[in-house]
This record gives sequence, C-alpha cells and structure tokens, in this order.
Amino acid sequence: MCMVAATTFAIRVLTRTQKAPNPEIQVRVRQLHSAVIYSDDVVDAHHLFDDTYERDSHGFNSLLFQYTRENQRWEALNLYTHIHRSGLPINGSTLSCVLKACGALSHRSMGKQVHSVCVKSGFQGDVSVGTSLVDMYMKIENVVDGMRVFELMGDKNVVSWTSLLCGYTKNGMNDRAVALFRRMLGMGVEPNAFTFATILGALRADGAFIVERGTQVHGLVIKNGLNSNTTVGNSLINMYFKVGKSGSARAIFDSMDEKNSVTWNGMVSGYISSGCDSEALEIFSQMRAEGVSLTQVTFASTIKLCGNIRNLSFVRQLHGRLLKCGFEFGDGIKTALLVSYCKCNDMDSAVTGFFMMHGDRDVISWTALITGYLQNGRGDRAVDLFRQMYTEGVSPNSFTYSVILTAHPFVSPSVVHAQVIKTSHDRLSTVGTALLDTYFKQGNPDAATKVFDSILEKDIVSWSAVLAGYAQIGDSGRAIKVFIKLGREGSTRPNEYTFSSIINACARPASGAEQGKQLHGCSIKAGFSYALVVSSALVTMYAKRGNIENANKVFQRQRERDSISWNSMISGYAQHGDGKKALEIFEEMRSQNVPMDAVTFIGVITACTHAGLVVEGEMYFNMMVKDHNIKPMDEHYSCMVDLYSRAGMLKKAMEVIRGMPFPAGVTSWLSILAGCRAHRNLELGKVAAERLTSLQPDNSAAYVLLSNIYAALGNWNERRRVRRMMDERNVKKEAGLSWIEVKHKTHIFLAGDVSHPLTDQIYMKLDQLQSRLRDIGYRPDTNHVLHDVEEEHKEAILSQHSERLALAFGLISTTPEVPLHIMKNLRVCGDCHNVFKIVSEIEGRDIVVRDSNRFHHFKGGFCSCGDYW
Repeated sequence: MCMVAATTFAIRVLTRTQKAPNPEIQVRVRQLHSAVIYSDDVVDAHHLFDDTYERDSHGFNSLLFQYTRENQRWEALNLYTHIHRSGLPINGSTLSCVLKACGALSHRSMGKQVHSVCVKSGFQGDVSVGTSLVDMYMKIENVVDGMRVFELMGDKNVVSWTSLLCGYTKNGMNDRAVALFRRMLGMGVEPNAFTFATILGALRADGAFIVERGTQVHGLVIKNGLNSNTTVGNSLINMYFKVGKSGSARAIFDSMDEKNSVTWNGMVSGYISSGCDSEALEIFSQMRAEGVSLTQVTFASTIKLCGNIRNLSFVRQLHGRLLKCGFEFGDGIKTALLVSYCKCNDMDSAVTGFFMMHGDRDVISWTALITGYLQNGRGDRAVDLFRQMYTEGVSPNSFTYSVILTAHPFVSPSVVHAQVIKTSHDRLSTVGTALLDTYFKQGNPDAATKVFDSILEKDIVSWSAVLAGYAQIGDSGRAIKVFIKLGREGSTRPNEYTFSSIINACARPASGAEQGKQLHGCSIKAGFSYALVVSSALVTMYAKRGNIENANKVFQRQRERDSISWNSMISGYAQHGDGKKALEIFEEMRSQNVPMDAVTFIGVITACTHAGLVVEGEMYFNMMVKDHNIKPMDEHYSCMVDLYSRAGMLKKAMEVIRGMPFPAGVTSWLSILAGCRAHRNLELGKVAAERLTSLQPDNSAAYVLLSNIYAALGNWNERRRVRRMMDERNVKKEAGLSWIEVKHKTHIFLAGDVSHPLTDQIYMKLDQLQSRLRDIGYRPDTNHVLHDVEEEHKEAILSQHSERLALAFGLISTTPEVPLHIMKNLRVCGDCHNVFKIVSEIEGRDIVVRDSNRFHHFKGGFCSCGDYW
C-alpha cells in the first residue's frame, strides 16, 4: 500500500471509530491530513474529505481554524487550496481563516486570489470576510486596497474599524489613524479595548499634540468604562511615558487591579527610557517582592538599567540568576549583558561574553563591543575590532559606521566615507549625520556640506547636526540659509534642538543683531521657547550679543534651569562689566544647591577681574579648590593672572605663573604683557613678550604690546626696532575693524575709511561731534596715538578711528530711540572710550560697544566698566 493510501486509510479508521470527541485523536487526524495534503495527491485528498467530513464543510473548516489558531499558516493555505480544487463548499468562515493566514505570511498573490473568490462567491459584503480582507491588505502594506474594501463594506462593526485603524498605525500613518478614530466616534461606533490600545499606540508614535490627544483618549477610556482593562492600561502607561509624563504613567499603574508581565515590564522600560533609573529599580524590586514571574524582557530591561547606573555587582547577580533559572540566552539578553559590562568598565567580561557567542555574533554584538571600547577610551582597540569584523565577513550596519566615525584620530573619516559609499550607506540619514559631524569637528565644513546635500531623506537630526556644525565654526550666515531652506521644504518640522543650534550660531559676534530676536520669535511660535535647550541658548545668545537685559528676562522666565543657564548669566554679567550682579547670580545659584563646574568659576573670577574685585577673586578661587574640589585648569590660572595684572599687582601675577602645575600658556603671558602696557613695566614686559614669541612666533599681539610700551615711554627707536622685527619675521598686525548693523545690513569700517557710500555724511557728522566736544571742554588724549608724529596729526588719527566712523554712521542712520551696537575686533581706544561717554550724553543715545575683551554700555555720560578695563 502506498503512503498516501495508508494515511487515508488510517484517517478513515480514526474518524469512523471515534464515538466522542478525543483531543489526541483530533491532533493525530490533523497530522495525517497534512501528510495527505503535502503528498499533492488531489484525488486521495478529495476522497479523504468525502469520507471523513460531511459535505456541509463543518469538518474541514474546523481543521482550517485549528491551523490558523496554532499559527500553522502554510498548512492552512495548502488545505484551502485542496478544498478549493475539490469543489467542496466554501463559506465566510473558510475565507476569513485563509485571509488571516495570507496576512500573517504577507502572501500578496494568494491574498489577491482569495479576494477574487470572495467577490465571485458573494462574501465580500460579509462583515467578517470584509474585516479579514482589510486586515490582510494592511498587513501586506497595500493600504489603498485595504481602504477601498473598507469603504465598500455595507455593514461595519467595531472590529472592522479597529482593523483599519491598526493597519494605519502599523504602516506609520498616524495622522490618518487619528482622523479615522474621530470619524468612528462620529458614526456612533463604540470603541473596544483593542481599539483604544491601537489608537494609544498611534499617539505614542506621533510627536505633534500628543499630550492633548492622549489626555482626550484617556477621558474616553474612562467614559467607556475600560480604565480597569489591563490591555488598555498597558497602552496608557506606554503613551504617558512616551510624552514624558512618568507621574501619570505611575498613577495608571497604581490604579490597575490586574497587572500582567507586560504591565510590569512597561513600567521598568518606561522609567529607564525616561532616565528615572532609581524608580525603575524600585519597580523591579517590587516585582520580585510580589512574586511576579520574571521574563526575558524583564531581565533585558533590568540589565540595561544596571549598565545605566554603572552597578557592576548587580549585573553579575542578574547574570547568575539567569544561569540559575535556566533561561535561554536570547540575542536581546546577550547584547544587554555585553553593553552593561562595557558601561561598567568591565571590558574583560564583555570580551569574554562576546567571544563565547561563537556563531551568534552578529553585527549588533560586534557594534556593541566596538561602542564599549570607545566609551572606555580605547579608540585604537575599537578600530582593530572594526577591521576584524570586516575580516570575518560581518557587514557593518548604519549604526556601526556612525559609531566608528567617533574613533578619531584612530580612524580616518575619508577612509570610512569610502567604505560607506561602497556599501551604499552614504545616503542614509544616520550615517550621513555622523559623517558631517566628524568633518565639522575636523574643521572641514565644505566636506560636511557635501555629505549633508547627499543625504536622500534628511530627518530633523541631520538638519540639526549641520546647523550645530555651522554654529561650532561660527558661520552664522550658512546656518541661517540652511534654517530657511528647512522651513521652505516643509517636510520636516524644526524641534527644540534645531532651534538651539541655530540660536547658538547667532550668538557669534559676526552674526546679524536682529537674527537672534527673529529666531526667538520663531521658537515662541513653534512652541519651543520654554524648552530648556532653547531657553538656555537664548540666554547665551542675548548675553553674547550685548543685550544682557533680554538675557535676564529669558533667564527669569525659565521654568527649569541647567548649569548652562546659570553659567551664561554669570559670564554675561561679567562680560558686561556688572560684577556685582554676576556675583549675586552666583550666590543665588549656591543657595539653590545647583551643581557648579569649572565653567561657573571661570565666569565668577572673570566678573571679579573686570570689576577690580581682587580680594573676592582670591576668595572664589580658593572656594573652588577647597569647597568644591574642582582642580584648576589653565583657564582658571589665566583668570587669576589677569585679575592681578589689571590691578597692577604684577608681582602676584608672576607668583601665580610660577606656582602653576604646568607651563603658562599664551593667555597668561598676554595678560602679563597687557598689564605691563597699562602700568608701564618695561622689564617684565620684555620677559612676557619673549615668552609669547617663543610660544607663538607669528602672534602679532606680543610685538604690538611691547612696541606700545616703548611708545608710551617715548622710546621711539626701540619701538621701530620691534616693528622691523615684525617685518623680518613676516608677522602681520591685525587691522582694527569696527562694524555696526543697521536695517539688517552690516557695515564695516577701517581707520580712516573713505570707501563707504555715505562717507561725506559720516565725516560731516564727525566734524559736528568734534566741534560740540571741544565746546564742552574735551581735549584729545594723544597718549593713545602710538606713532612718532606731530600733535595735530595725532588728533586727526584719533578722530578717524574705526569705532568713531561706525558711531557716526549709526547716529546718521538711526532714530534717537534706537540703541547703537558697535563691534570691534581689538581693544577699544582709551580716547574713543572717553568720546563715547560724552556722545552718549550730548546725543541722548544708548551705545553698546563690544571690543575684544568685554562689553561697554555707554549711557548718560557714563560707561558700565567704570573706566576699569
């Protein structure tokens, strides 16, 4: 007897002798049926159904249902094929089962064929079949046909609506899902638990208006009496964690009568993703105390948590518990252990675990170990592992390339770039973003721009990265152009990090004064002005752009503050000459127990330096070292040298330099030399100039300051010798430039400049000012002209300094109520400083001058610096 015949005979015996339903016999019958079906003997299959099942199709529908329920999808499709070929009757239940299998297998062609059968046999109007068709089309990503079937259905129940809703969500069409949910409510269809779970899932994936929408859906859940449903509760917890409302998620969790493993795991992973590690640990401990069964998902999340909090002993305990419980180490567990050991600086255990994985080592585990080496400062070993990965035939993915690009200088970006192009990863947003970031850090903005332009689908991360790159190099012009382009394309909306990057770019001195204000308005309109990264950037931008009042307004309105906000205000007031206010902010920071860092004390000591508060500066330096255990860096020592040098305490400044644990840098010696220039200490000035020229032979500041000392002492021969030395060494003195922005256009001036279109009016205004100044007793201080020329010529030189030309242009180009903001690349001239004070009074104008050292606010005949700068 052949195999098919024998199998058929066995089925007949089992089914005919069965007096009552027997589960074991039914399972055996299904197995034998499968053997017949796979034999492809249609005739025997046909006889089999004739003998074993009645012609009302009840029997084979039961078998078909069993196959689909037990996920034996191919068996279901094969059984349906033979039923269809046999000419046996097919009903709605048959078609629904088969469509479910087609959807699960993404079997497009079979799904289309079954749809045709539905139409021919008149079952498309059946609500169950129609719903199955919608579900099948959505699973095979044929949204258009799924929508068409749904709209053609005569009767629709809540399952039909939910199937389409679920399809939209799975296909990333969250806006359509929300619109469909509203339409469903408008039609009077009452959602069930699965409907709510689905729409909450769509909200979790949609960043726009998610909080408002989520709260509204939560209200409907309560209204429909489903707030105690576990599935809905789990979805609400996930949604609230997604929008950053961990408190609301916890409230849902505490109110749930029944919790399953999904509930507990959702709380643990939700707290971890929200950065609430202690709360996640608390939930895990509560799980264990209440005897909740720990799943692999639980272990994976908790091991990740241990890595976040750098708790190596806990990682090892969990590792041991896994071994003791006999859990199979799935890929998620293995990778979580690997990552956690790396984060806990136990690279030996990480490497051991990695090489024990043998055939299970995939690109994810390779990338995890490479990342671990980079996190532990072993860029060289990370690059070696990257090469070994290539050798073993494992192809890097986009994340691998993104990570290895941070291994500079052990890896060349151009070499990785070539590999990226070769493997067709060059146009992916993640890899492109990592590449352009690396090129910016290398100081190669042109290469970064080319990479950005080559990215096919730019996401908000890539847009923000290129803006941040331009901000780093101070190219506000290109940053603004990119931001405008982002707005015009409209496919991607700026987020808080985008605004933070572009606002930081506008903090540069060369950027337009009004650009920052306009971007502030845009951030308000977009609803991001209160985001911490945006408000902190605004504080920094206003402070650096000379508008300390606006900086303080933003600072006072901040709902929360980070160290950047506090440090920006302290440094801002320091740079604006208001040492008292800077120290008030610092004391407020101390009273609120805000953590202080090295940058905080640089700002505080700078404030003391600009205000001449020597005793206070010494006190805060000692506080930093003794009370806050912050090790002084070169910047701190430079601030102390500057503090003493400006006050004329050059001996103490030199004591600081001698007591430094490392050689003094350029900034310290420049401060000494500037102090020698101000206090005419020629001998120490020579020493400082010599040290400067040895550190930076091409730095013109050393030669200029030394020659200025000689000029101030009237030693013109030595001054000429220093100038000749500059010529011989091809050292160029930086030309003095001043610029002012009027009506969104920047106007630049050199000393004695006659190139401006309004030159005649500018010099006419200067003559008028000069006449008024003389009338009230002003006499030029020609000591600031360091040239061996006649007094009259010295006065002419002073009157044509670049900052005075910018001042005159500002006066003739703006109305009296508009404050003038002038920038200068060098230190403002002492005589010009006196003129600006007088002009602020006689013209009734507020004038802000930003020179190379600080801001000067002139108002009513006074300057904010108190003539100490």
